[in-house]
Formats: sequence, structure tokens, C-alpha cells
Amino acid sequence: MASDPLGPKRPVENATAAAAALVDRAAAAPVVAIGSLPPDARDLDLLVHPQDEAAITCALRGGGFVAEGEHWARFAECTASEVELLPAERLGLAAHELEALFTESAPLPGFEHLSAPAPHHRILLGATRLLGRSGYLAPRHRERLARIVDEHPEAWAEAEARAAGWGAQARLPRLARALAGEPPPPHTRVLPLLRRVRATLRPCVVALSGIDGSGKSLQARALAETLERLGRPAAVTWAPLANEAWLDRLIRAVKRVPRLVPLTRRREVVVDPGPREAPSTPEPVPAQRSPVLIWGWATIVSLVNAWSLGRDILRHAWAGRVVVADRYRLDSAVRMRFFYDEESDFRAQRLLVAALSPTPRHAFFLDVDPATSLARKDDVWSQEQLGVQTRLYHEERDRFAAERLDGERPPAELCSEIAERVWRGLMQASAR
Repeated sequence: MASDPLGPKRPVENATAAAAALVDRAAAAPVVAIGSLPPDARDLDLLVHPQDEAAITCALRGGGFVAEGEHWARFAECTASEVELLPAERLGLAAHELEALFTESAPLPGFEHLSAPAPHHRILLGATRLLGRSGYLAPRHRERLARIVDEHPEAWAEAEARAAGWGAQARLPRLARALAGEPPPPHTRVLPLLRRVRATLRPCVVALSGIDGSGKSLQARALAETLERLGRPAAVTWAPLANEAWLDRLIRAVKRVPRLVPLTRRREVVVDPGPREAPSTPEPVPAQRSPVLIWGWATIVSLVNAWSLGRDILRHAWAGRVVVADRYRLDSAVRMRFFYDEESDFRAQRLLVAALSPTPRHAFFLDVDPATSLARKDDVWSQEQLGVQTRLYHEERDRFAAERLDGERPPAELCSEIAERVWRGLMQASAR
């Protein structure tokens, strides 16, 4: 069996357990896990004493974590683990209630300082931190809190007795209705709907561009998997870039008009003969083609490209997913020039694609040598043709604000860099 080019992946539960152990060793007082508990937790949400905050942040930094606000993450071996450190004073509790939250917590098995909140405190945390203003409670949170209530029947009465100190008098009844499965009042559903509309109008798109064999598909898959591990739903889209089936049917129809045949002939594809292949003879392409017809045909292709690039993005954005695009606007511009006219910038067609496809939040150009591309995969392009495409990518990438990344680097190393850049962007966007 062939090895994974990204290298062996560390199971996400092991990465989270390692982060938990790192925090536990650095702490001198209880550190309360206020979200999912290890070893099942995908990430760690930790409430820390002021006296421990400096030591824990130092330990995380020394362990390879990077920070964005209160969130810390480590990217390695094409996986990631995330830790959120919440200073205790952020809860806004009276001193005695805050002290009770720490002293009544119970150390988790295998840890000295990492602790789980008492059942009544988990209910209060659920009411104040997990329950939305609209009364919405995520299914995983509902399941977790319902289990706590079932296993500790006395916890709810204790939570009610302490609700005033947490400012949760109005929230506990709403939490009870959410746990019972009652839908929130109709007027409270407007805000989540508006959030979906906003996410659809401003989708988070990460574009990966480059010649065939540059590693786009590999990195797109790795990024989507890493974001999923960090709790950010993601989807990979792939744009055929003028290879749509209906466009091919249109080409066949146009070819029935003899005067338009030259227009539909793209650059000939010359396949380097392999050990069992005979050299192929490309179909000659006429030297002269009508600029008007080329412009019109390029416009049609641009419309197809824009449709291909944008048709899945809105659907995924409505569902709250980060969209990782395997080929995007930059690739469309390069293919346009490569197929039809290297000297033209196809300005109108470029603007058309930009108008009909969302602007990417991040755009990366994976730069590899054509020889590397051919060594990685069998392709329809010759090394000379890949060289032309590489030149066009370098000419075009600044127009699309695509950051060049060395695609010759080890794939796992590149995966970690891309994931960290995207994660930082997501954290900064959510903080606005």
C-alpha cells in the first residue's frame, strides 16, 4: 500500500490529550474544563486562575502552540489541537461564586489539576455560555447537558439556588425548555436566520491554485480535515474550468458551422510518449482566428467558469462551512490565456468571473517546477506546456492577491502552514 504523501497523521484525540497533559503539568491550581472533557474532547475550553495564566501560556508556547487572542493551536503532522484559555474574571461572577467553581470541581482521571465542574456548575455554564439569546442549544450541547441532568437529579435544584449569583434566573427556564426539546419562540429565530444570510453573502473561501501536480487537491483535502478537527465545518469544491459537459456539447454544435471551427480549437495537447505509447500528432491550429470571435467565446467560457466556481459555494456557506476551492479565479485566468491568447489579459472576462464568484478570504499559489509536476503524476501536458502555464501563473498571481508558497516543500509542512494561516484568519474574523 502506498504511503500517504502527507505522512502519518496523529489521531486528534492523542493531540488533545497531549495538550491537556501539557496544561496539567504547568498549572499549580485547579484548571476547570468548561467544555467537552478529555479524552473525548476535540478541543479544550479551560477556565484558569490568574496565578496560573502566565505559566500555562508559557508552557503552550514552548509546546509549539501559537496564539490568536485567547485561542491557542498547534499544527503538526497534518492535524491540529486547540486550547481556549478563559481568564476566570471573564465570567463576571462574585468572588465567592468564582471560588466555589474552582474548589467544587473534581480532578479528571489521570490529571492532578485539570478538573471537571460540579454538575450544578455545568448546568449554570450551559445556561450562561452555551444557550443562545434565541434559546437555541446546539445538539451536542443538548445531549451533554441532558445526560448531566439525568445522572445528577439534584443538580438542577442546586443550580436554581445559585442562579442569582450567576445572573441566570431568566436563562435557566429557557435552558429547561431547550432540553425538553421545545422550539424557541418564533421571533427568536430571526437572528440565526440573519446570521445564515450574512454567512452566505460573505462566504469564507480559501483558494488553492497552481499547475497540475502542484499539490492543490492534496492540500485542499488536508485543510478541510484539519478545520473539521478544529470544529470549523469545511467542504472542498473543485472547478472544472471550461470542462463542463454542457460546454462540450456547445462546442460540438458550434463546430457544425465551418467558419467557427478554428475558434473552438484550444491549444493542442501533446502527450509525451511513454514506454508503451507512440508519439501523437496534434491537430494543427490555424494561425489566424477572429479576435471578435475569440472575445465572444472567451466570454462564454468565463460565464461557465464563474458558474462552476460559485454554484457550490453559496450552498456550503448557507450551511456554515468554510469552502476550500481546489482551483479558483487565478486558475481560470491562466487557463483562459493559455488556451486562447497568451498576450491578452481578457480584462472583461476577468471582471465577469470576479463579479460572479465570491472573493476568497485566502488565496495561495502552490509553485512547483514543471519537472516536479510530471514526476508526481501522469498528465496530458508536456513539460514545455507546464512551463508556459507556470510563467502565466507568475504573471497573474499579483492581480489576484495570491500568496506564493513553495510547493516543493514536504507536503505535511506545507499543510501546517496553510492551516495556521487560515485558522488565524478565522479567529480574527470572529473577533470583529
